[in-house]
Amino acid sequence: MTTKPFISVCVAIYNVDKYLYECLYSLKNQKLKNIEFILVNDCNTDNSIDICKKFCEHDSRFRLVNNKNQGLLSIRKAGIKESSGFYTVFIDGYDYYTNNESLEKIFNIVNKYNDIDIIRFGYEYIGEKKHYIINRSPYASSRKEKKCILDSFLALKYIYERCDSGCNLIFHAFKTQILKKIVDFIPDEYFTLSGDDFLLFISIYQSKNYAIIHSDPIYSYRERSDVSTYLIDIYHFRDIAKRVRITKWIDDKLQIDNCEKKYFYISKIMRHRLLIDTAQMLRKLPSTDQSQGFDLMVNEGYLPETV
Repeated sequence: MTTKPFISVCVAIYNVDKYLYECLYSLKNQKLKNIEFILVNDCNTDNSIDICKKFCEHDSRFRLVNNKNQGLLSIRKAGIKESSGFYTVFIDGYDYYTNNESLEKIFNIVNKYNDIDIIRFGYEYIGEKKHYIINRSPYASSRKEKKCILDSFLALKYIYERCDSGCNLIFHAFKTQILKKIVDFIPDEYFTLSGDDFLLFISIYQSKNYAIIHSDPIYSYRERSDVSTYLIDIYHFRDIAKRVRITKWIDDKLQIDNCEKKYFYISKIMRHRLLIDTAQMLRKLPSTDQSQGFDLMVNEGYLPETV
C-alpha cells in the first residue's frame, strides 16, 4: 500500500538549466522522505527537461508533468492538480531549499501547532554569486514569540497594508485540500492573467487560520543577473491591462459570499496596488504606444488619476 505523501513540492521550471541541478538536489537530499516532487515543464527550450528526466529515472518521488506556456500561475495550477500530499509548497527552478532540514521544519511546525491551514516561513535572499545573504524572517506579534496565528482577515490585512513580500506563494505551505477547491472554482482566464498574489489572496480568504512562523530561513530566493527587465510592447500590455478583471472577480465573489465589509477594504488595497503597477508598465511602453495603452486601461475600468 502506497503511503500518502505529507508534502507535495511543485517546481516551476522554465529555461533554468543553469540553476536546476542545485534546486533538484536540494529536494532530493531532504531528510524528510515522505514527500513527492512535481516538476512542471512550461515549454522549456533549454536542457531543463533532460535534467528533470534524470532525476525522475533515479528517484520515484520525482514526476514530470507538462504545461502550456501560459504564465507562472498556470504552472502553479498544474502542480496543484497533481498534488497528493497533505500539504503543498511551491519552489521556482532557480531557487533552492536552504538546507536538508527545510521540509522537515515545515513538518514539525504542522505537528506542533496542529491543524494550520497556511504557514508562512522565513527565507533568505541570495545575491549574485552568493556575495551577500539577507535573512527575511516574517513578523511575530512580539520579539519573544516565535509564531503568530491570525484569522483570514487579519492575515490579509497584514500582508496588503504592509505591501509585504509575503504575497509570494513560495514562502508558504498550504493544506492541499484548500488549494484543490480553489482551482476548481476559479475560471481558467484568471490563472493566465494573474500572479501569485491573486491565488494567495483567495487561499487565505478560504482558510480559517494563517500562521506566521519566526524561523531560520527555509527557502533560498535567488537574485538573477541573467534576467533583464523585459521590454513592454502594446501586444503584451493588452494582457497586463486585463489584470484588473481579477479584482472585479474577487469583489463579485465577496458579494456572493455576503462577506463583511472589511474584506472589501483589502480587495480595494489589492486593486490600488494593481492599478499603480499597471500605470508603471504603461510608462515603459514606447512613447508612440502610450496613448493606446492609456485607452486600454480606461476601457478596462482603471481610474484615470492612477496613470
